[in-house]
Amino acid sequence: MGHIMIQNKGELPIWGIRLMGFSDKGADKIGRFGTGLKESIALLTRYGVQPIIFSGEMRMDFRVELLDNQEEICFKLSETRGRFNAGEWYGLGIHPNLGRHDWDDPWMIFREVVCNALDESGVDGLFHNVCYHDPVGTEGTTRFYIPETEHLRTAYETISDKLLPLGEFQIEREVTGVGRAIRKRKSTQLQLFHRGVWIQQSERDSLYDYEIDDIKLNESRSADWHSVNRQISRMIAHYTQEQAQDLLQQMLQEQKRDLYEADALQHASYYVELDTQIWTHAFHALYGEDAVMIDNNEYMYEKLKKLGKVPVVVTHSGLRDLLRAAGVPTPKKVLSREQRDWEGMEEASHVSHLILDALWDKLGLVGKLYGAEKPELRLFIEQAGKSSISFGNVLRGVVYVNKSIVGSTKERQTVLLCLAKHIIECGDETPELPVFLTEIADQFMNETPSEPVCRACC
Repeated sequence: MGHIMIQNKGELPIWGIRLMGFSDKGADKIGRFGTGLKESIALLTRYGVQPIIFSGEMRMDFRVELLDNQEEICFKLSETRGRFNAGEWYGLGIHPNLGRHDWDDPWMIFREVVCNALDESGVDGLFHNVCYHDPVGTEGTTRFYIPETEHLRTAYETISDKLLPLGEFQIEREVTGVGRAIRKRKSTQLQLFHRGVWIQQSERDSLYDYEIDDIKLNESRSADWHSVNRQISRMIAHYTQEQAQDLLQQMLQEQKRDLYEADALQHASYYVELDTQIWTHAFHALYGEDAVMIDNNEYMYEKLKKLGKVPVVVTHSGLRDLLRAAGVPTPKKVLSREQRDWEGMEEASHVSHLILDALWDKLGLVGKLYGAEKPELRLFIEQAGKSSISFGNVLRGVVYVNKSIVGSTKERQTVLLCLAKHIIECGDETPELPVFLTEIADQFMNETPSEPVCRACC
């Protein structure tokens, strides 16, 4: 059996192994917890293997022993150092179960050891390989020998994918102080990095992988998703117009996929620092000044086309939220309510006008006009296939009546209801409406008009 050997320049001091929680690394270094090396040794013992560390030419062995009826990881030095005699076993003060609740992946071992090596001597001073010679140290270096097993070898082979400094990667977008969007390399699922080190992945696909600059990691070296989402949303909110345009185009091409970026865009729309002009300009640069964002609504698609607009279907709700917050045109902005709600409109017939005139006159006779001006009258054609029917409405001084009820008793009832809403300026759910209608009914039943009423209303 061989060993997986990781080597860096510089000799590891004894206290670097023994002192839990101590780290002398600055903000520019990857590792700062001061526990990872100990947790790696503990995880290896749980896998049933014992690592060997060389600090220069001094060898350090590890194994689990029973001390005072309790298992403890112990170490032995090949040379006497301070109060530690060569060849004697000393307790490390660590139980094999250290970190067992969140250190459960062999990749964590190589992340820790390789990152320590990168911190000490950079990429140029790092050497790693599978070797089959007897473990041996060399002056001026630290060597970490990990017994080769199938499980550990598989984890070792992922380091070029999970450590950006050791693999080939391309930055697609960068926002200073926030992070970078990285071109996909293998997995379609979202891969997250911090300080060049893989920290976690999502079950969802993404257009890019991301490296986040400012994120708080827990003891397992991962981050909570709320913080991740917030940081990536901040990154997107700060995109240039060119970057925004590129992302919009890709999102609209990939609308059948449940992409992580859809949620990130939704969060980005809540940020006050969102530059709305960038996103509106990006939208119009892609689809023209007559472009209008819609959801998957065939009726609205055809209506916009008839009016000379360019409907752009956006199915990702998060992307719609961001574009709407940025002020991108929507049907509500470019179409009147009548244009949105109805298939078409027509002028009312003479008979329909007589009905409105007669009802208006009767309301005047019983003193229920309250100084309102008589509205206009138009007919509308309902959208085909709707699950409910609208008989009529009053909008901006115009009474609209569904063409399909013209000539029926329902037409007269609808016109009366619309006139009532017009006079007291209310909607269907306003409490004053039924009160007003009751007053009208009472007046009609108890007042005798002094002039004949048009027969069209009888």
